[in-house]
Amino acid sequence: ALLGAPDELETASQERLDQLLSAVSSARGKRLSQAERDSALEKADNEVAELNSLGASLVTMFDGPETYPGRLLECYRPPLFLQILGDATVLLRDCIAIVGSRKPTPEGVRAASDLAGQLAAAGLVVVSGLAYGIDKAAHVGCLDAGGQTIAVLGSSVDEIYPAIHGPIAWTIAGSGGGAVISEFHLHTQPTVYTFPQRNRVISGLSLGVLVV
Repeated sequence: ALLGAPDELETASQERLDQLLSAVSSARGKRLSQAERDSALEKADNEVAELNSLGASLVTMFDGPETYPGRLLECYRPPLFLQILGDATVLLRDCIAIVGSRKPTPEGVRAASDLAGQLAAAGLVVVSGLAYGIDKAAHVGCLDAGGQTIAVLGSSVDEIYPAIHGPIAWTIAGSGGGAVISEFHLHTQPTVYTFPQRNRVISGLSLGVLVV
């Protein structure tokens, strides 16, 4: 209801928010105490401050199509927010994902790198997951061709995984080469559950997915 009336979103009072929540059946009886609200807001403020100190930015679903990629809204449970190291505007460009084995053959590495370079030269942003093998080859092939690439993490932006790919991540984020992004809060370590979550963002950002 608030998103449907942006002017109201700017001026919404706590009383109005409570009215809207009480009208939603799933929210009835789940009211936060004032202390819980204050604690949540303080935690959010602290995380935003820490993001700023990292030079990262924050994009939320509520920011609209000028900032939040509309294609991502079509995926399963689109992320409420994305934390971004690098150029946030690259998320709005036409993207193609390149993913594959973490233990590829030499031919697989060459294919991924060459395809990433050719697609970058054609004007597409190459999206991958910064993992070993094909993911790394895709990012590097894109960068070598002077293109832009997006690395979607299964961890937070301050916990680059795998750590050995940190230099690639900083090249992507720091040289105009694209962006390193995550939907996870700061200090989140990767788990077996975070990678499938990450994968839907890779596909959600992209016009298509190329599996090498």
